[in-house]
Amino acid sequence: LAGASEEERNEFFLADYQPEHFAITSKSGTYDRRDGVSDGKLFSELKTAMNGLGFSKEDQKNILAVTCAILFASNLKILKLSDDHCQVDETNEFLQPVLSLLGINYDDFDTALCTFSISAGEDSAMSDNYVRSVPQARAVTGLEALMKSTYGALFDLMVYKIQRSSEELDDMADMYSSGAYIGVLDIFGFEKFGVNSFEQLCINYTNEAFQRQFNQFVLEHAQREYEDEGIEWSYINFHNNQDVIDLIDKRGFGILAILDDQCKTVGTTD
Repeated sequence: LAGASEEERNEFFLADYQPEHFAITSKSGTYDRRDGVSDGKLFSELKTAMNGLGFSKEDQKNILAVTCAILFASNLKILKLSDDHCQVDETNEFLQPVLSLLGINYDDFDTALCTFSISAGEDSAMSDNYVRSVPQARAVTGLEALMKSTYGALFDLMVYKIQRSSEELDDMADMYSSGAYIGVLDIFGFEKFGVNSFEQLCINYTNEAFQRQFNQFVLEHAQREYEDEGIEWSYINFHNNQDVIDLIDKRGFGILAILDDQCKTVGTTD
């Protein structure tokens, strides 16, 4: 939003909107940069990097279109028609950008969110399909899941294309050198907010697991080898975070195991 040109803002329906206008970016209150970093400059650097990695203009356009569609989708409303019936609000000003950017029509979108089908019979091609409506709360959850899965698929696509581009660059480098390199892994990304989502738990759990791997293979094993070989060195003390990992993923008693059990129980909610 900060670095988009006037043409891009018009193309992606952003002309009249800022980050505070979208539910997905405004709830945390962190969209206002306070660290001196220019989002406009970062956006320009992003496009330069994508060009360098072989993303075509069409690829870049589609990536931005899907990203903007998710922004607009966070503002959609599901209307309650009855206890078991609902409908995507056709009058919502953010609906048309979602449909246009994703290349879908309203009827299909409403059907996907507000109904589900049951197939009777072993042969799905010949079986009868029964369509049922869903309650408003379930449709809202479905919309959130759609946004999350779409963003996840977009992220996976970008990682795939970056990897393919990197492999091609590595193949070129192998023609001129032995391929020696130094790799850097940044394992620190811990964050704690006033209210932490499940996604944040997964992020922090992953970082705790990375930290444990680092402790084991870089500190524990290396210092054990020093002891075995009689090498003099200053012992490095470090915090063993295994208790934190056990709290999250211990079989039967960890947070993830408890969440799995709750998901299998009828009638549970978020």
